[in-house]
Amino acid sequence: MKFNLNSFLLATSTALDHAEEEIMHITTHHSKRCAYISLRIGLELNLSKEECFDLCSLALMHDNGITQAFYDQNCLEAGEKKNLEILEKLVDHCKIGEQNVRKFPFLTSPKNIILHHHEYLDGSGLYGLEGDKIPIMSQIICFADDIDMKFNLLDSSISALNGIKTFAKDNKETLYYEEIVDAFLRLSSKISFWRDLNDENILSSVEKYLPVIDSTIELKDLLSISSVFSNIIDAKSKFTALHSNELTSKAAKVTEYFGWDEQKSVFFQVAANLHDIGKLSTPRIILEKNGPLTKGEFERVKEHAYLTHMILKAIEGFEQIHDWASAHHERNDGSGYPFGLKAKELSFESKILAALDMYQALVETRPYRKALPHDEAIEILYDQVPKNLFEEEIVDLIAAIFEEEALV
Repeated sequence: MKFNLNSFLLATSTALDHAEEEIMHITTHHSKRCAYISLRIGLELNLSKEECFDLCSLALMHDNGITQAFYDQNCLEAGEKKNLEILEKLVDHCKIGEQNVRKFPFLTSPKNIILHHHEYLDGSGLYGLEGDKIPIMSQIICFADDIDMKFNLLDSSISALNGIKTFAKDNKETLYYEEIVDAFLRLSSKISFWRDLNDENILSSVEKYLPVIDSTIELKDLLSISSVFSNIIDAKSKFTALHSNELTSKAAKVTEYFGWDEQKSVFFQVAANLHDIGKLSTPRIILEKNGPLTKGEFERVKEHAYLTHMILKAIEGFEQIHDWASAHHERNDGSGYPFGLKAKELSFESKILAALDMYQALVETRPYRKALPHDEAIEILYDQVPKNLFEEEIVDLIAAIFEEEALV
């Protein structure tokens, strides 16, 4: 199938920005600014179209391992003030990030770029690599990351810009390759470069310079790509550590039950993989709250479905996937969210995914209860039928498909 990688990357980077914003207390659009600076430097250095595309892709995803590393290390409790220096020094976020992107369909087969995106020429980076042992893409992303983290790039006053340029010059050939710094200094002499970094311009700025890549990929590869992001989503909380992956596994069994063709089957599984991508914006302290949510907290949780809608809507070719995934909290009577759609406005597939999502949540441990056995979860689903939330035939099929699995 034809697949527009550009729209997929730019759309999903919004979710990664939300996750990074909560953990690292940085401003929004960090990944896009890193991608823009990296891409412009790559073009300035005359990297090939394919290399520039991969460089931009890697820059957009450079911190994709932060969420899992933060949880695995347990270095800070949710809700406490986050220590950026500690997080940036977590070697694990580089390892996890590199592992996560290995299934991504890069054009030039880049290796260990994310793994080494915190390396400096003098060997003072996380892995102590020196000089030309550091991949050029890693160094470009490291430079762009440092510039955005150390300075407010939205301040384009003369004094602010001079400070950034002075930092770049002072660290040329010490921390960063000479050609990277020189390319940046040439670009930074134009006011348009700085205006492109503004919040209102950054998305269109990346799109403007990013080479257009319409890839033809196998359907199974699309599933692999989406699993990259489901892993990042699930790492948000220990209570959802397998939620998207388990839902996708159950979605696959539903497609087998109906005998759907390969494309519809893969699309349904991708929708399951990405249904909670908007949850990367939900604070972990809410996801792991051991007790009832306040009205305000529940409203914050509900926002994730709308963000899933906005992210997936922006991806070319994802129309069906978007419709199924973004409706996973809609209910037949119109009481669901984010749009309050009613039964006649919901597809059969959307209704199945919504009920399946609730079933999966019930059989998982949550901070306020233990995982429920299959029979109890199904009983709760049947309780929704007379309330006009789910249709009986859909609950019937979920009960039938997973009863045998529950006995194993």
